[in-house]
Amino acid sequence: MAGDWIKMRTSLITNPKVNGVARALEDSCDVSRVLSTGFNGPMSEIVTRNVMRHVTVSSLLIVWGAANEHTENGVFKNADLSDIDDMVGIPGFGQALESVGWAEYDSQENTVTLPNFSEYNTSSASRGASSKSAAQRQKAYRERKKSQESDVTRDVTRDVTSDVTRDHREEKRREEGKPPISPVGEIPPPSESETGADLLSDKPQPLANPKPKPDPKGSRLPDGWVLPAAWGKWAMEDAAAQGVRVTAEEVRRTAEKFADYWRAKGGKEARKTDWQATWRNWWRKDVDDRNKPLSRSTSNDQRRSNIAKLTGQGSEPEQAGFILDGDARRVG
Repeated sequence: MAGDWIKMRTSLITNPKVNGVARALEDSCDVSRVLSTGFNGPMSEIVTRNVMRHVTVSSLLIVWGAANEHTENGVFKNADLSDIDDMVGIPGFGQALESVGWAEYDSQENTVTLPNFSEYNTSSASRGASSKSAAQRQKAYRERKKSQESDVTRDVTRDVTSDVTRDHREEKRREEGKPPISPVGEIPPPSESETGADLLSDKPQPLANPKPKPDPKGSRLPDGWVLPAAWGKWAMEDAAAQGVRVTAEEVRRTAEKFADYWRAKGGKEARKTDWQATWRNWWRKDVDDRNKPLSRSTSNDQRRSNIAKLTGQGSEPEQAGFILDGDARRVG
């Protein structure tokens, strides 16, 4: 399965070199006889340039896939440009690739080279040397699983042994009339109010309250919650990474909406086990909404209202010197 894919750029269809190959193919009558049902003229008379660009991209996928699977570093040995034509079934395709710099034929070595091919793809030989088989991946997974289980068992055994040993020692000291050992293994010093009788009492000394465990059902947003500084800093950095400029005031306003929403919401959906993660998801949606373009279905009335707000010169666009014509706007 490791050799069943290659990298393909989503913007390849708009590459100028693709357009150059398509231009060369659409002028060829030989291409027309192969791709049509008997037309003898150039392809440009029966299809558009856009169609030929799609034909070019599909053919490139075949050539690059063959190079990725059957060559080392994109070099076809014992081959010429006609072999490229045979791969894709289009006469002149190899020569068109050479004209834009995507193929180089060496008549002395009898090879066809795809320049810079190894920069974007890995040959089958390289993949075979570095990739693992399915059995090797399964073995590695089992070893990791076994190691994790061993770590858990060791930690549980150590904790249980420690607890049992400490409880036994404390019980023995109580029987001897001595105060119990504190969690850190030392006898706590007596306070000013304690007497000798208190130290000899069988009453155990209180231990420090353990840290409460989080409720698995989650909790509501605390009353009086405000956005922590670290959360706000993360929000501004995340927006910048998405190419959206926001101010600290905008982050604060979004946090106020966040708090009002979750305080007003009722039921189990208002209880969260991780409020920081909830804030991150809320903020990401807010940034995505900022990136959404205006819908083309926006009414002219809405556009007029927006213009009026920007100019402050009334509710009608004519008052501001604007003329609306469909989607076009012109300043008079």
